[in-house]
Amino acid sequence: MEAKNYQHYIQILKEELVPALGCTEPIAIAYASAKAREILGDFPEQIIIECSGNIIKNARSVVVPNTGNLTGIEASAITGAVAGDSSKGLEVIENVNEEQIKQVASLLEATLCKVKLIENDANLHIIMEMVAGDQSSLVELIHTHTNVCRI
Repeated sequence: MEAKNYQHYIQILKEELVPALGCTEPIAIAYASAKAREILGDFPEQIIIECSGNIIKNARSVVVPNTGNLTGIEASAITGAVAGDSSKGLEVIENVNEEQIKQVASLLEATLCKVKLIENDANLHIIMEMVAGDQSSLVELIHTHTNVCRI
């Protein structure tokens, strides 16, 4: 194998093989949520999650890691907002504690989140919008789980 091809393959592997905490779709949602929360600078009063069909299919019934078996898109988003650290990439919710799990469970009952379908051709597309008072933030991911294309 030529050295140039070998280096190209190594680069592809480095881009594709990243540590992730559990199923990558709910983790990508938590990542977008943590990032949007950091940008907002306050805890959101409302979270609007727009996802491609593939993300919805793969995240709606999956257990969100470190949450005591909470499942779904809303649980992913709220966990990211409550306990996420976007600097950890796909390990964004690695350090969730018991108090935060209780907070997430409580917020799930408060209808904090609204989920919408993005109708386009992208398999992986997430737009996370948060609102607190008259302030808002928006983070958009597309094509890969941590590819922020818009803030």
